[in-house]
Amino acid sequence: MARRIAYVASFNTASAEIYTVRSDGTGIVRVANDLARDSDPAWSPDGTRIAFTSERDGGRAIYVVNEDGSDVKRLTPFTGESFHAAWSPDGTRIAFVSVRDGNPDVYVVNADGSGELRLTNNPTIDTDPAWSPDGTRIAFSSDRAGNHDIYVMSADGSGVTRVNNNPTLDRHPAWSPDGSRLAFSSSICDDPSRSGYCYPVVWVVGPTGPPVGVDPGDDPDWSPDGRKIVVTTFACERVGYYEIECSITGLGLLAPFTDGTSGSRETWDRRLTAGRHSQPTWRR
Repeated sequence: MARRIAYVASFNTASAEIYTVRSDGTGIVRVANDLARDSDPAWSPDGTRIAFTSERDGGRAIYVVNEDGSDVKRLTPFTGESFHAAWSPDGTRIAFVSVRDGNPDVYVVNADGSGELRLTNNPTIDTDPAWSPDGTRIAFSSDRAGNHDIYVMSADGSGVTRVNNNPTLDRHPAWSPDGSRLAFSSSICDDPSRSGYCYPVVWVVGPTGPPVGVDPGDDPDWSPDGRKIVVTTFACERVGYYEIECSITGLGLLAPFTDGTSGSRETWDRRLTAGRHSQPTWRR
């Protein structure tokens, strides 16, 4: 069954807007219509609202809008830039990232904007929160050990554990619907000494064994049935002897193996969207 996917459409460098599309590529609807940049869409568990980041009132803050684009409300104050919202599975709270003391940390706030609570307090970068399906844990990306890796903590900020240890940039964790696996994106570098040779690849890690690679892509999010992952797709080409250039080509779907084998069961579905579309998230 086709379900809606929210995503960001960036038509130029000055603005970006939020749209939704069915997972078969039909029925595109524009949700946010503002001259400022809107990004980081996240569906509420009941599918009626979308949390997102916007610069419409100045600095970046977290907003909530009905899925038809009506009733936009700002949830976070301008005491620091806030971004990367993630709904709790019961719809009562929203985790997000905010820069209050010179570096990003993970916070949580009630869905009506009250009861803000700081979950991480680290002098480095903590970002990209993602709630586990049972609401007891939050995965996030942090460079507290010297480079960005994926971590998991309890929903109250305690019990931080490191999930992987990779020398490149690991970001955007996403829980499988049954809570047994985490997808995330990681930089793959043909030549680690040359940053121009790096591009994003989606990986999946389970309760045992090392992470396994799936396919090139970024911003992974599992389908509600756990069979597919929607991603931002990239095309890369060599532009010189020392570097390659990668550009966003739209949204794609891939189906990872579930037996710990690298790769996917099918090729990209490049017909989902085309253009500078990124940050997809499934409606549950």
